[in-house]
Amino acid sequence: MPEMTKHEFGTFNWLDLSTTDIEGAKAFYSTMFGWEFEPQVVEGELVYTICTLNSLQVCGLGGTMGEDDPPGWNVYTCVEDVDAMSNRAVELGGTVVAGPMDIFDSGRMSFISDPQGAMLGLWQPREHLGVQIMFEPGTFMWAEIMTWDAEGTNAFYKGLHGWDTVADHNNPNYTLYVPGGDTSRSVYLAGQLAMDENFDKSIPTYWGIYLQVTDTAETLRRCIELGGEQVMPATEIAQGIFAVMKDPQGAYFNVLQPSH
Repeated sequence: MPEMTKHEFGTFNWLDLSTTDIEGAKAFYSTMFGWEFEPQVVEGELVYTICTLNSLQVCGLGGTMGEDDPPGWNVYTCVEDVDAMSNRAVELGGTVVAGPMDIFDSGRMSFISDPQGAMLGLWQPREHLGVQIMFEPGTFMWAEIMTWDAEGTNAFYKGLHGWDTVADHNNPNYTLYVPGGDTSRSVYLAGQLAMDENFDKSIPTYWGIYLQVTDTAETLRRCIELGGEQVMPATEIAQGIFAVMKDPQGAYFNVLQPSH
């Protein structure tokens, strides 16, 4: 896939890992997906790391915001005005967790929490537009929110980004987000899984990531070999074969081997 040079407002344009062990995470993900790393150093201090594949940016890597915060993957949507969008999130019942703040010349960002508690990054690009490659093995391909309040979640993101919803006929608990006003209903932005009595009540509402792979079973085997864990085994669905894993530091992520 050619290099991506633009992200539309209201679409996912970046993801990063907050971890308690940056060197350990680098060792794990470089072996898992072939990523290389570009440290971002300011005044002699490492402030962030850009992860690349074939010299194209795929995601970021940094420490956790608080000492007691668990490791986890974060996703960001592209916005035109992060201050206005942060205010809009509050009007819709969400909260601003961090920012808005400038990230040097790269852009301006904030972290918001939706009314159900899912964290989402908002990124207003300047020099840093976001991921440069997607939908290739070892890169980001999908974002999915798991929620206990499907209607409330849908209402919030409709109000924030204008997203409409389409039912997934393969799964009655699954909803697809599409751009508002897109009558074709063929451009899917993200997914939403409505949790019910079959899910552990301790699972919070959260945004998760999917990385594309060529062989889910082999990726799962490698994860375990490198000290990670299997959370859900390789499972066949209409879109391909997916699995849920946890890296050695404790961050959850999904992988999908597309069916076509």
